[in-house]
Amino acid sequence: MNNKILLAALLALSLPALAGRPLSTEDANSLDDGQCQLEAWANRTRSNTTEMVAVPACAFLKVEAQLGTGWVRENGETKLAAQFFQVKHAFSAVVHLNLGTTRNREEARNLTLWGIAAEKPVTERLTLVGEVYGENTRDPFYRAGGRFTVIPEMLDVDLTYVGRSGGSKEDRLWSIGFHLEGDVFK
Repeated sequence: MNNKILLAALLALSLPALAGRPLSTEDANSLDDGQCQLEAWANRTRSNTTEMVAVPACAFLKVEAQLGTGWVRENGETKLAAQFFQVKHAFSAVVHLNLGTTRNREEARNLTLWGIAAEKPVTERLTLVGEVYGENTRDPFYRAGGRFTVIPEMLDVDLTYVGRSGGSKEDRLWSIGFHLEGDVFK
């Protein structure tokens, strides 16, 4: 599979269903009114392609709004890969489960996106994370790793490993990122 197709697939899978770092499966929580956050991460493949994503978000009137941008660096060139907007509201769910759809413009068809994730705190600051996610036409991805709280209720850093069931070396990567949150408008 060529690197551009792999990177496009990774972006297509991860961007429509963004989650609390480091998961691709959307978390069931949302920010409180007046709070803002910045999630950012970089993924590096064995073929030396780097994906960088930044997702700032703020909440007003019990609705969290996210505006994200993704860039890809490949063969010494950096280019805009994706931009997206998402809003969410948490009712009382705590299950990390997603079901959604996206339009593949190149293939002129709709795809079903899905994901399920788990988080297990092992200490006050360390949480282990794992998930399986994908789309209806391809083998699923899996992710495993951890998130460490540097400053409680403000800054987390994470490191995860991502692979694809039955995939090649190009389908495997390490992801490092952070989640910064605070009361900006209170």
